[in-house]
Amino acid sequence: MLANEIIKKIEDKKLFTEYMFKAKNIDKLLDERDKNPFDSSWVEVSTYLEKQEIPKEIMDEIKKLCKLAFLTCVKFEGCSELAGYASDDMELICMADYCGFKSPWLEKMITLYMSNIFPTGDILKNYPNL
Repeated sequence: MLANEIIKKIEDKKLFTEYMFKAKNIDKLLDERDKNPFDSSWVEVSTYLEKQEIPKEIMDEIKKLCKLAFLTCVKFEGCSELAGYASDDMELICMADYCGFKSPWLEKMITLYMSNIFPTGDILKNYPNL
């Protein structure tokens, strides 16, 4: 399960590191996430996944990862709003992984996170080489 790989990266300090947010304009990052195409793509995936049946045990494990992501982001950045977005993204990614859901947009978001890049804006257009 992808969640185990993400947890390992966080624990190994290779995901949600200080570098991910260092010298970044946090307000701009947050604003870019609230605009389309990022927001509409996120909502589209989330809407699909909310209709899927995921066992409580799996959701409990996903929630543990979300909490770890949130606390790690707050530790480095101190911004609970940004940490909330990261946590929500981890939930989206892990639910999609469990359900076998794939899309170019979601795959790009996963790639960005696994490269320690906080996804914002038009991720398909802005990161063509990742």
